[in-house]
Amino acid sequence: MGREEFGLGWLMSSDLDVGIKGLYLIAPILLVICQYANIQINKMSTEENIVTRGLSFLPFISGLAAASSPAGIGIYWLTNSSFSLL
Repeated sequence: MGREEFGLGWLMSSDLDVGIKGLYLIAPILLVICQYANIQINKMSTEENIVTRGLSFLPFISGLAAASSPAGIGIYWLTNSSFSLL
């Protein structure tokens, strides 16, 4: 990779091996799982309204952001989410 690629272009490039790409996706996938579990545990009420349904999509958005940003940011978010889950 001669030049820096931003976004998810690295996922489609042929410069990296499939196994290496999978390793880069571990932190975003764990982040989505951890944040989704955090939302499920910390639900204030059992009512399903538009806010609680909207909150269920936020882990996927943060996982996408972690996959398209430098790995350190995803690891930071994962660490923070893990500590708040504990």
